[in-house]
Amino acid sequence: MKMKKLVVVMVALLLLAACSGEGVGLSWGFGAGASESIERDAKVVDAAEYFKNLPQYEGQTVYLYLRKVMGSQVEESVRSMDHRDTSEYGFLKPSKKILASWLSAGFEDEASYTVTFRVTARDDSAGKKLFYAIEFDRFIVNSEDGCMFLDDETAAPLELKNGLPSGRAKRPFAAIVPNFEAVSLYPEKYVGKRMFSSIRVFKKDFRTFNDKYWIVKEGDLKVLLPKAVIERKMPVINDFFTSQFVGKLESSSDGFTLTIEDLWVRW
Repeated sequence: MKMKKLVVVMVALLLLAACSGEGVGLSWGFGAGASESIERDAKVVDAAEYFKNLPQYEGQTVYLYLRKVMGSQVEESVRSMDHRDTSEYGFLKPSKKILASWLSAGFEDEASYTVTFRVTARDDSAGKKLFYAIEFDRFIVNSEDGCMFLDDETAAPLELKNGLPSGRAKRPFAAIVPNFEAVSLYPEKYVGKRMFSSIRVFKKDFRTFNDKYWIVKEGDLKVLLPKAVIERKMPVINDFFTSQFVGKLESSSDGFTLTIEDLWVRW
């Protein structure tokens, strides 16, 4: 009896995924797996080319990506500071079947993301090819780009594979913390949370923690910096630098430790 119930539940989940056009993994919060992969025969188009010459791609399903996308919990359209999606033909927005997933993806206010979209455009001007309904029915969040107001020079680096970003963002998304001093003064408020912020680091304060990290002190806070990111830049690093980062704060009997996952800076 229990086995029958389990089979019924699994069938229901598969039917739900099929109706939404997504894999089961995506229905469970965009986790890794089949839903995070791209079809082998997918058509990939540069966003600037696509939105500028939209009639050329009418009715075609293509993949494209945008940087500095401002994810929304309320708006039914895509806002981006990428500017490659600027078009006289219309605006990119989620299809009805993906809208709920888009609004509930967990995007943070004032944060921006690199996102891959599966897009189809259809004429919305009675055949005159003046305006289009430009909709995506699938999206993959590739990376957290930090605060939407950062300039491109301080954005996270981007690696492409076959014309699309190869990375996959971790969940839950990091919360924007504009003032890192608040973390160092009141770390107990941020325990267990992933965050995006910036930190000023002095090279003279670097101490080896293990093979993967350096450790620096920030008040009562221990900060672990990934060696791999910094070592290759060490010859050109100033005596101190300010860097954006994504990291997670944890508490133990030894105090508070901030482990930085991603770190980028204008060297």
